[in-house]
Amino acid sequence: MEMIDGAKNIILFWAAVIATIFQVAWLTLEMFGFQQVLFEMTSVYLLILLTYSIQNRVLKWGKEPHRNVRKGELFVYFFWIYTFAVYTLYIFNVIGEIPDQLSLTFSGVTIIFFGSEVIKLVGQLLTEKSHHQP
Repeated sequence: MEMIDGAKNIILFWAAVIATIFQVAWLTLEMFGFQQVLFEMTSVYLLILLTYSIQNRVLKWGKEPHRNVRKGELFVYFFWIYTFAVYTLYIFNVIGEIPDQLSLTFSGVTIIFFGSEVIKLVGQLLTEKSHHQP
């Protein structure tokens, strides 16, 4: 059963990677005058990322956390850097306007990340509490 769950997690990871590439490409094209990113596309992207995050957390529930960077964190760091770069380019008048969906995407990715961290912390606290009871 764990092998099937691991395969689902890999599929969800790659779906999130493809959706991230698509979302970033569309946001970037919008900055150069192409069609605006649809709210529905941002919603679908965030749902894919949320599903991956939940699946990943469920698979790791009760296991010892890794101290190094997890794959899911790369989405967050990428969007933080991308958003910072877009706002920097805007400040220096390299681009004329910021896509409407950028702040929603940035906020959603950040909330998913911190939500996952809170769930991980709760899991660690519950595990520690169960080990310390006589």
